[in-house]
Amino acid sequence: MGIDTDPALLSRLGVEARDGMRFDEVVGSLGRAKFAPVIHRPLFRRLGIVTNRTFETFYADSLPVLMLPRDFVAAIYGEAALTLVPGDSIAAHLDDALSRPAVYWDAVLQTRSHLERHHSYAQRLQQLEAIAAGGTRSGGAP
Repeated sequence: MGIDTDPALLSRLGVEARDGMRFDEVVGSLGRAKFAPVIHRPLFRRLGIVTNRTFETFYADSLPVLMLPRDFVAAIYGEAALTLVPGDSIAAHLDDALSRPAVYWDAVLQTRSHLERHHSYAQRLQQLEAIAAGGTRSGGAP
């Protein structure tokens, strides 16, 4: 279905693979996992494009693992989200998150608050209203 995988390897590792799902089922599905990695296609990262997946992981009841450049994470998610970037060892990051979950959930809660203040639908509607009223976008262009 458009993905190049190694089914035998995934089976040996105990990975459960499923078919695609409807967009309105993503958050519930993510919430069944302990961890939910967030990655972006290289082209999206280069162009600075974000998708719903950038944000919907923070609505799920799982711990986001932000597999993104630290400067991007700070710009989009805020400084608290840097705790959710694994660094050099993903395994060590996950082990630490399991042993100190309160630290990571605090980062999730702070990031949710940042997203609400800076990237909510209400915030975007206010920006659109300002543009429609003759204001400028954040880049300064009318």
